[in-house]
Amino acid sequence: MSESRARTEGRLGAVERAESNIEKWGNQTPTVLLLALAEEVGEIADAIMESHEKPEGDRYASNLAYSRLADVRDAGFESREFLESTFEDETGNPLPDDEVPELLKTTSPMEVLDEVKDAAPLVFQLAWALEEADR
Repeated sequence: MSESRARTEGRLGAVERAESNIEKWGNQTPTVLLLALAEEVGEIADAIMESHEKPEGDRYASNLAYSRLADVRDAGFESREFLESTFEDETGNPLPDDEVPELLKTTSPMEVLDEVKDAAPLVFQLAWALEEADR
């Protein structure tokens, strides 16, 4: 691993932030965590859209990519609205455990984990691409 990529790992602070999230929210179900991830991906899509000009003219691939990013952004914002209204009190703090609804149960966790293993490296690749573009 290159030195700059190792620094990225440290700057992301993923493990520390995950531990902090668990301290605040407790151990959450895979469904809730996936919705939270969808929220974050939506925010990333929004940031990418904000930092680029909307394609104009007959640039089919660019227009289609922009449209797909808008869909991802919107789904992320909808996930945030759902999570906030379902799992947070009016001050943004976690609801007591006895007030949290039970959502979908994961019946095949190892199959889902295989997909997570595919997604995790993409977060680092995205960070590296952004760092490279910032140079």
